[in-house]
Amino acid sequence: MIAIVIDANVYISALVFGGVPRKVIQLSQREGWQVCISRSIMDEVAETLAEKFDWTKAELDFALPPLWQRCRQVEYAIRLNVCVDDDDNRVLECAKASGAKLVSTGDNQLLRLKHLEDTVIITPRAFLTLLQEERLQGRHRLDYFLISASRPLSATAISRAAVLVSAATWCYWVKARGTGDDSVMWVSRKVQ
Repeated sequence: MIAIVIDANVYISALVFGGVPRKVIQLSQREGWQVCISRSIMDEVAETLAEKFDWTKAELDFALPPLWQRCRQVEYAIRLNVCVDDDDNRVLECAKASGAKLVSTGDNQLLRLKHLEDTVIITPRAFLTLLQEERLQGRHRLDYFLISASRPLSATAISRAAVLVSAATWCYWVKARGTGDDSVMWVSRKVQ
């Protein structure tokens, strides 16, 4: 099961406007991805909904607890200082502490990073594309990221990596569309 972190702005957009962010949350939880969340992300969602969208305590108490119950709550002591915005650092800390392979966000500062170590940062639309590709493959299940390199990979490098991995399990490659980064590749294992 792949662990992912969904940024507060995606939860807020999902709850207020619906659309792609809502589909991301619904599908990620339904498709068996492990959605990880921290207290700081939950607090940011609640505070923003109350302050900017005038949600009452009753509305927050009705909508948020069922959403958080479907997530794995992550506690951590890690402190990162990668971004100017502290809320963005809290998202990255949650991803690092949970071992998440993916962060879905609409935040431009986070998206410019593209990745932090082996955690890839993509938009909700790109994440939805990955979920839809996985579903279209039918007999396949995306299992893990193999490569998140700092530079685009040559076909030769991809072939060599595929041979190494395929020695252990049957694999195929899918480029992570919409990431804007040719260096991000998914590897998938055939499910019998």
